[in-house]
Amino acid sequence: MRVPVLDEETLCVGLGNVFRSDDGVGPYIVNQLAKRCPGVPWHVCRDEGMDLIVRWQPYRTVVVFDAVASTDPAGTVHAFQIPPDTLPATVFACSTHAFNLVDVIRLAENLGQLPQHVWVYGIAGRSFVMGKDLSPEVRRAADQLVQCLEENNA
Repeated sequence: MRVPVLDEETLCVGLGNVFRSDDGVGPYIVNQLAKRCPGVPWHVCRDEGMDLIVRWQPYRTVVVFDAVASTDPAGTVHAFQIPPDTLPATVFACSTHAFNLVDVIRLAENLGQLPQHVWVYGIAGRSFVMGKDLSPEVRRAADQLVQCLEENNA
């Protein structure tokens, strides 16, 4: 799996609602990285995705973690690097935010406000009902992703 360099010029963003079960995987990952990779800036975006365009302005690289609703088994990790990849709307179409991530990235591109490198990791969720627990498959995938990022940035 391709991974970004995590340093002081890289913003890690966790999208999601920690009170909607697997939708909380983005904040979960960012909180784990904050403990394991001190010095790397991070942000949890709980509601309005549009504030990301302003939030990521000072950074050369942004890494976004989010839950996705897809037909893939729970815990499947979707990884994209923009450019050259584009986010498939079919994977990132659903969102608890007013604007989904695909819309935010398109708008940032059109405004000339997209960071030089954007990495997006989406983890397929199983449950998005009210609750604070990640499903076992999603937690396992999140922990493996955090470990991979930590090991490749040691």
